Amino acid sequence: MEDDRNNKGYGFISFEVSEHGKNAVDELNNLKIDDQHILYVGRFEKKSERSKKLKIEMSKGNTEKNLNKTNLYVK
Repeated sequence: MEDDRNNKGYGFISFEVSEHGKNAVDELNNLKIDDQHILYVGRFEKKSERSKKLKIEMSKGNTEKNLNKTNLYVK
């Protein structure tokens, strides 16, 4: 374990069996850790994958609606 002063607040896990990774996302995402913390678990995506998804999402529907969205990275 790293010293808390160097802790980034996130980590990466690699599963040998992809189904185990899918199960981890399904079972652990949005898990309430305590009164102030909720766990986020999601599939790792390369920047190019995230950009492609965002472009597709932004091209659909009302542009004004899409402009009100905010992307956050929360530790």
